Amino acid sequence: MRERPNRTGREPMSPDLLILTTGGSGSYYIHRVLWELDYHIGHMRGGDHGMVGPQMIFNRPWHQRIHLMRGECEWARIVHQVRHPLKVVASIRWFRSHIFRWCRFMESMPRRFRPDKDECRMAFWFEMNKEAARVAEWSYRIEDLTLGGETWQKFIVPLGFHPDTPLPYIPRNINTRARGRVYTWDDIKSPMLRSEVQDLARSFGYDV
Repeated sequence: MRERPNRTGREPMSPDLLILTTGGSGSYYIHRVLWELDYHIGHMRGGDHGMVGPQMIFNRPWHQRIHLMRGECEWARIVHQVRHPLKVVASIRWFRSHIFRWCRFMESMPRRFRPDKDECRMAFWFEMNKEAARVAEWSYRIEDLTLGGETWQKFIVPLGFHPDTPLPYIPRNINTRARGRVYTWDDIKSPMLRSEVQDLARSFGYDV
């Protein structure tokens, strides 16, 4: 059994764990996995033990006000959860307003990409994951974590759990929307963007 962290004397919004990830990358899945272990991280908002989502990747005050209701927040541990870019693009095509809101507010988002284009979604994956990997202490692939092996142990032990703690069963498609078409690298018409995304994906261990 795991004892809950002693939170005496700590600010309510100084949680333990921040998982940086993009939409379509298993954020709700890992949220549910940890809740099964009585480790309460919020999905897209603050929870007792932290949060998972993209809100803090670009550390803007308006993100903090909306999602954390606080000006500043210190995290005991920051990790980065990534998913294969082509899988993410196929997933996030269903919530366009979310992506394009980020496109408007992020100064680093390439302006040459226009809404309703696959390149905009792929640029979103690239910019968000590049920055998340820069600020996180560790990046892991959600595809590896769901196997319940070494990646799961490396994830769970720093949170105070025993290495043999089993991965709770949560359906991997728990927050999956209706399947659309399969995306390929040929769908990225910009050679420069395709090269940038593939290089970053390789750095995470994907075979592209």
